[in-house]
Amino acid sequence: MNVLPEPQQLMEAFAAFTAASEQLQNRYEALQGQLSRLQDEIQTVIEAVPFAIWVLGKDGELRFSNRPEGVQGEFLNGPAPWVAGSPSGLRHMRDFKGRDRFFEQEVRPTAEGKIITLRDVTEAHLRAQQATREERLQAMGLMAAELAHEIRNPLGSLALFAGMLVEDLQAQADQLELAQRIQEGVHRLNTLVTNTLTFSRDLVPTPSSIPLAEFWDEARKGIHLGEGVHWENRIPKLATWHGDPTLLRQVAVNLLRNPWGGSSIPSFPPSGAAPAWAWP
Repeated sequence: MNVLPEPQQLMEAFAAFTAASEQLQNRYEALQGQLSRLQDEIQTVIEAVPFAIWVLGKDGELRFSNRPEGVQGEFLNGPAPWVAGSPSGLRHMRDFKGRDRFFEQEVRPTAEGKIITLRDVTEAHLRAQQATREERLQAMGLMAAELAHEIRNPLGSLALFAGMLVEDLQAQADQLELAQRIQEGVHRLNTLVTNTLTFSRDLVPTPSSIPLAEFWDEARKGIHLGEGVHWENRIPKLATWHGDPTLLRQVAVNLLRNPWGGSSIPSFPPSGAAPAWAWP
C-alpha cells in the first residue's frame, strides 16, 4: 500500500524546486549578460581590426562584415572580394582619387560558407618595388664602374696623344683648333669616367682648410676655358673653405666646364670676349 506524502512535505519540495528554478533563471540571465558583453566586445574588436572581413553563407549571401559599405574603389584584377569567383592573393585596386592600392586577400572555408579577409599591403608592396629598383640601380652602377675602368686605359692614351698633337701644331692655327677640340673632348670623357667611378665608390670625405683663391686657380688650370674667355679671380687671398679638396675640385671643374648647362664653354671672338669671374 503506497503512503501519500504529507502536505508539508509537498510544500517543502515545491519550495526547493522553486528556489532551484530561480537560481537557474538567475544564472541563465547572468550568462546571457556575459554573452551579450562578449558579443559586443568581439564586434568592437572586429570593427577595429585594420583589415576587412566578410562572412558569407553557403549560397554566397553576406552574413556579416566589418566593412558593410565595401571598399571604395575598383579592383583591377578580378571581381570584388565579396563577389563569387574573386581570386585570392595580391589584389590591385584603384580608389576614386586615382591612387593605386594593394591588398592581400585570403579565403577560409567554414562549415556554413567561407570567411574572406582583405589586408592593406600597399606600403609593403611599394617598399618591395623600391627595393627591386634599388637592386637594379646597384647592378647598373657596378656595370658602369667596370665599363669606366675599361674605358679609362685607352682614354689615357688618347689624352697623351692629343696633348702631343696640340704641342706639335702650335704654329698651325687651323689644325691647332681642331686638335684642341679633340683634347677638350677627351677631357670631357675623362671627367665623365671619373664621375662614374667616384659615384660607384663609397666615399669618406676628408675635410681640411682650403685656400679659395688658389683652389679656383688650380681648378681653372685643369680645363681649357676656350678662346676669348677672360679669367679674373676676385677671391681674397686669405679666404678659405673647409671641406674635402679632392671632391670639391671635381665639383669646381664641372662647374667651370659646364656653366651654361652644355658640354663645354663656347669660344667667343675677341670682340665679344666673355669674362669668367671667381668671387667669394
